[in-house]
Amino acid sequence: RQMCIETEAALSEFESIDVDKSAGRICAAVNVPCPPAVPIAVSGEIINENCIKIYKNYGILKVNVIK
Repeated sequence: RQMCIETEAALSEFESIDVDKSAGRICAAVNVPCPPAVPIAVSGEIINENCIKIYKNYGILKVNVIK
């Protein structure tokens, strides 16, 4: 049975890295700032510069990415 990419990414081995070093990496587990409690990048999504700006805006300095 095939898993969807989001599930596979969420269940993958991951590491927590500095947001500034995350461009081009694949999001493993979702960081959800509250409020607004909307994911900036979802599991399986490639983190880009726009994501990084939003993470920093909400004070998120570490993100979980697939190893």
